[in-house]
Amino acid sequence: MKKLTQWLVLAIIAVGVFMRLTVHGELGLSVANADTESYVESSQVNLLSWEAFTNYRPFTTNLIYKVFTPGNGYRYRALSNAETGTVKRIINRGFKDIAMLQSVVSIIAWACLAWTFSSRLQSGIAKIASAGLIMAFGLTPQIADWDSVLSSESLSISLFVLAFAILIWLAFAFYDDPKINTKKIIGSILLFATLFFWIFVRDVNTYSLIFLVILLLGLYVFPRFRKTKFFIFAGIIVFSLFIVGEISARQRPLWQLALGHVWASDILPFPGNVEFFAERGMPEHGTPEYTDWFNEHARTTYAQFLLAHPVYTTFKFFRDLNATFATNMQSYFDAKDLPTRPALIIAGNYLHSKSGSIFFITLALLLIMCSQIFYQNKPNTPWMWLMGWAFLTAGATVFVSIFGDTYGTPRHALSSTMTYRLLMWMLLFILADFSLVRTEKQASAN
Repeated sequence: MKKLTQWLVLAIIAVGVFMRLTVHGELGLSVANADTESYVESSQVNLLSWEAFTNYRPFTTNLIYKVFTPGNGYRYRALSNAETGTVKRIINRGFKDIAMLQSVVSIIAWACLAWTFSSRLQSGIAKIASAGLIMAFGLTPQIADWDSVLSSESLSISLFVLAFAILIWLAFAFYDDPKINTKKIIGSILLFATLFFWIFVRDVNTYSLIFLVILLLGLYVFPRFRKTKFFIFAGIIVFSLFIVGEISARQRPLWQLALGHVWASDILPFPGNVEFFAERGMPEHGTPEYTDWFNEHARTTYAQFLLAHPVYTTFKFFRDLNATFATNMQSYFDAKDLPTRPALIIAGNYLHSKSGSIFFITLALLLIMCSQIFYQNKPNTPWMWLMGWAFLTAGATVFVSIFGDTYGTPRHALSSTMTYRLLMWMLLFILADFSLVRTEKQASAN
């Protein structure tokens, strides 16, 4: 029965991959947006220099757009911006390869997550159903469309999903046997590499690594892990990635533009807010001294402002969090010529809810799962660690997205809202698995 279940899961994943390759049109179809030109320009650096990490865009996108630059340059034939609105995807010179890469990484990531997650459930029904849902989740236009958009969203989603899949495998492998072996070393290297490219897709991803460091070192609370030093080594590597990512983000000029949006909408129009910053040395807006102060002190003083005003911070977080869930589709291109698209969009709307209540539902399910694990068998314990990490990661990235910029927040928070939606379904399957296993044990006992 176990072998049959595995084959059924593999068949579901294969069908999902086949559908992803066929129902959304050619993988090389792409559309540029208002940010695409900046990715192209930023990539014109020496990839072996520190400038590749401190130019306008992060290293991962600099690497990709540099590697795929055609000899006669990129060709912009499908451009969606404020003037052109929604357009149709086409095959663009150079961009075709980037769209194909984004699609392939996405397909691999969702297939890996479907396999690793389902393989760690105990009930055959839960294994099969969860594999189908995860593949469907990544197949819908709400996710797959972004693979055609020449921006950072696709890779930010796909690399997180891939890292999550690897981490699930590693967490259970170490829980089953804390001793290090070749497979775990290879898996860890793949995880570190994926995290490296992930944090250098979007700056906000960097800040989530702090939670991973804490959770890695926190494993030493449990006696079974105290004999291995590997988690200290892993924590040092992840913390080093955080440091490099933070230094890179600070030295690139993009944060100044983003925080300038915050100042224009949330700080300068309100005298009380201006007074707070003026008391901490902010010169009058528009003066040369103001620019110097902003570049040197704006980030740290803004953090002090958020801590000093917890009611404002909490209100803005939940207000804007709800707004980030209101959109679950890209608006850059349409694909009305695809016959299955209407059905896929409908299915996607069921899987990708637009309600901000997803945050609270996911939190409630996480707490329920943790409470049940205390009364369940120990093999379920890694789910607390894994789901807690994913929830905190989404929280960190959405927090920085909300407070780090006021333009395009739903798009900037896309990876975070996707994570909450995905976690809701995964937690439901974990809880269903607990229930099914308990029912099977009671039936066999009778």
